[in-house]
Amino acid sequence: MQKRVRALVLLAALAVPFISAGCGTIIHGTRQTITLNSTPEGAQILENGQVIGTTPTQLRFKRGDDHLLTFRLDGYEDVRVELDKEIDATSLVLNLLFGGLIGFAVDFSNGAAYALDPSIVDVILEQEDVAVTQPAEDEIHVVFFTTDQVARAMETLAETPAQP
Repeated sequence: MQKRVRALVLLAALAVPFISAGCGTIIHGTRQTITLNSTPEGAQILENGQVIGTTPTQLRFKRGDDHLLTFRLDGYEDVRVELDKEIDATSLVLNLLFGGLIGFAVDFSNGAAYALDPSIVDVILEQEDVAVTQPAEDEIHVVFFTTDQVARAMETLAETPAQP
Protein backbone atom coordinates (compact mmCIF):
# COMPACT_ATOMS: atom_id res chain seq x y z
CA MET A 1 0.00 0.00 0.00
CA GLN A 2 2.81 2.39 0.90
CA LYS A 3 4.56 1.73 -2.45
CA ARG A 4 1.34 2.49 -4.28
CA VAL A 5 0.93 5.85 -2.49
CA ARG A 6 4.55 6.77 -3.24
CA ALA A 7 4.09 5.86 -6.89
CA LEU A 8 0.93 8.02 -7.12
CA VAL A 9 2.68 10.96 -5.41
CA LEU A 10 5.65 10.64 -7.79
CA LEU A 11 3.33 10.42 -10.81
CA ALA A 12 1.39 13.47 -9.64
CA ALA A 13 4.63 15.42 -9.07
CA LEU A 14 5.83 14.59 -12.57
CA ALA A 15 2.47 15.43 -14.15
CA VAL A 16 2.00 18.86 -12.50
CA PRO A 17 4.37 20.76 -14.83
CA PHE A 18 2.64 19.30 -17.88
CA ILE A 19 -0.86 19.93 -16.56
CA SER A 20 -0.14 23.47 -15.35
CA ALA A 21 1.78 24.58 -18.44
CA GLY A 22 0.79 24.78 -22.06
CA CYS A 23 2.78 23.21 -24.85
CA GLY A 24 4.25 26.55 -25.98
CA THR A 25 5.49 27.23 -22.47
CA ILE A 26 7.17 23.83 -22.34
CA ILE A 27 8.57 23.81 -25.89
CA HIS A 28 9.99 27.34 -26.30
CA GLY A 29 9.08 29.44 -23.26
CA THR A 30 7.71 32.96 -23.02
CA ARG A 31 10.70 34.77 -24.58
CA GLN A 32 12.19 34.63 -28.08
CA THR A 33 15.73 35.40 -29.21
CA ILE A 34 15.87 37.95 -32.04
CA THR A 35 19.02 38.63 -34.10
CA LEU A 36 19.60 42.36 -34.69
CA ASN A 37 22.09 43.68 -37.27
CA SER A 38 22.76 47.04 -38.89
CA THR A 39 24.90 48.38 -41.69
CA PRO A 40 27.04 50.08 -40.53
CA GLU A 41 27.46 48.19 -37.27
CA GLY A 42 27.45 49.87 -33.88
CA ALA A 43 23.94 51.31 -33.91
CA GLN A 44 22.18 51.65 -30.58
CA ILE A 45 18.94 49.70 -30.27
CA LEU A 46 16.24 51.49 -28.30
CA GLU A 47 12.86 50.33 -27.03
CA ASN A 48 10.58 52.87 -25.34
CA GLY A 49 13.44 55.39 -25.37
CA GLN A 50 15.77 53.08 -23.45
CA VAL A 51 18.98 51.67 -24.94
CA ILE A 52 18.72 47.88 -24.84
CA GLY A 53 21.75 46.93 -26.96
CA THR A 54 24.18 47.71 -29.78
CA THR A 55 24.33 45.98 -33.17
CA PRO A 56 25.22 43.29 -33.97
CA THR A 57 23.57 41.38 -31.14
CA GLN A 58 20.93 38.88 -30.11
CA LEU A 59 18.33 39.90 -27.55
CA ARG A 60 15.43 38.08 -25.86
CA PHE A 61 11.96 39.63 -26.08
CA LYS A 62 8.62 38.68 -24.52
CA ARG A 63 6.62 36.72 -27.08
CA GLY A 64 3.25 38.09 -25.94
CA ASP A 65 4.01 41.76 -26.75
CA ASP A 66 4.63 43.79 -29.90
CA HIS A 67 7.96 45.64 -29.76
CA LEU A 68 8.89 48.89 -31.54
CA LEU A 69 12.66 49.18 -31.89
CA THR A 70 14.67 52.20 -33.01
CA PHE A 71 18.15 51.83 -34.48
CA ARG A 72 20.23 54.98 -33.92
CA LEU A 73 23.76 55.92 -34.98
CA ASP A 74 25.28 59.41 -35.04
CA GLY A 75 25.27 60.88 -38.55
CA TYR A 76 22.57 58.46 -39.76
CA GLU A 77 18.78 58.61 -39.91
CA ASP A 78 16.92 56.54 -37.30
CA VAL A 79 15.28 53.34 -38.50
CA ARG A 80 12.23 51.91 -36.75
CA VAL A 81 11.31 48.24 -36.86
CA GLU A 82 8.28 46.59 -35.31
CA LEU A 83 8.42 43.04 -33.99
CA ASP A 84 4.87 41.78 -34.39
CA LYS A 85 3.43 39.00 -32.25
CA GLU A 86 1.71 36.29 -34.27
CA ILE A 87 0.06 33.08 -33.13
CA ASP A 88 2.63 30.29 -33.17
CA ALA A 89 1.32 27.35 -35.22
CA THR A 90 3.42 24.80 -33.31
CA SER A 91 1.97 25.83 -29.95
CA LEU A 92 -1.53 25.83 -31.41
CA VAL A 93 -1.24 22.28 -32.84
CA LEU A 94 0.43 20.84 -29.75
CA ASN A 95 -2.21 22.37 -27.48
CA LEU A 96 -4.94 20.93 -29.70
CA LEU A 97 -3.35 17.49 -29.45
CA PHE A 98 -2.04 17.44 -25.88
CA GLY A 99 -2.59 20.65 -23.90
CA GLY A 100 -6.32 21.01 -24.01
CA LEU A 101 -8.12 24.01 -22.58
CA ILE A 102 -5.65 24.45 -19.73
CA GLY A 103 -2.72 24.50 -22.17
CA PHE A 104 -4.44 27.13 -24.32
CA ALA A 105 -5.23 29.27 -21.29
CA VAL A 106 -1.67 29.09 -19.95
CA ASP A 107 0.03 29.78 -23.29
CA PHE A 108 -2.20 32.70 -24.24
CA SER A 109 -2.00 34.28 -20.78
CA ASN A 110 1.80 34.15 -20.52
CA GLY A 111 2.51 34.88 -24.21
CA ALA A 112 4.03 31.49 -25.12
CA ALA A 113 1.33 30.96 -27.78
CA TYR A 114 2.94 33.69 -29.90
CA ALA A 115 6.03 34.07 -32.07
CA LEU A 116 7.68 37.38 -32.93
CA ASP A 117 8.16 38.32 -36.57
CA PRO A 118 10.73 38.98 -37.94
CA SER A 119 13.16 36.82 -35.98
CA ILE A 120 16.17 38.30 -37.80
CA VAL A 121 16.37 42.06 -38.32
CA ASP A 122 18.87 43.57 -40.78
CA VAL A 123 18.64 47.35 -41.19
CA ILE A 124 20.61 49.62 -43.51
CA LEU A 125 21.14 53.05 -42.00
CA GLU A 126 21.18 56.01 -44.39
CA GLN A 127 23.40 59.00 -43.76
CA GLU A 128 21.60 62.17 -42.71
CA ASP A 129 21.38 64.94 -45.27
CA VAL A 130 23.92 67.66 -44.68
CA ALA A 131 22.38 71.07 -44.06
CA VAL A 132 24.04 73.83 -46.07
CA THR A 133 24.29 77.16 -44.31
CA GLN A 134 25.14 80.51 -45.83
CA PRO A 135 28.70 81.50 -44.79
CA ALA A 136 29.51 84.97 -43.57
CA GLU A 137 31.60 87.16 -45.90
CA ASP A 138 34.91 86.20 -44.33
CA GLU A 139 34.09 82.51 -43.82
CA ILE A 140 34.55 79.58 -46.10
CA HIS A 141 32.55 76.43 -45.45
CA VAL A 142 33.69 73.16 -46.91
CA VAL A 143 31.01 70.51 -47.18
CA PHE A 144 31.61 66.95 -48.27
CA PHE A 145 28.89 64.89 -49.92
CA THR A 146 28.82 61.17 -50.58
CA THR A 147 28.18 59.94 -54.10
CA ASP A 148 24.78 58.66 -52.93
CA GLN A 149 23.85 62.11 -51.66
CA VAL A 150 24.90 63.72 -54.95
CA ALA A 151 22.95 61.11 -56.94
CA ARG A 152 19.81 61.72 -54.85
CA ALA A 153 20.15 65.48 -55.28
CA MET A 154 20.51 65.09 -59.05
CA GLU A 155 17.46 62.82 -59.19
CA THR A 156 15.46 65.40 -57.24
CA LEU A 157 16.57 68.15 -59.60
CA ALA A 158 15.67 66.04 -62.64
CA GLU A 159 12.18 65.42 -61.22
CA THR A 160 11.57 69.10 -60.38
CA PRO A 161 9.68 70.96 -63.15
CA ALA A 162 11.55 73.87 -64.72
CA GLN A 163 10.54 77.33 -63.46
CA PRO A 164 9.55 79.91 -66.15
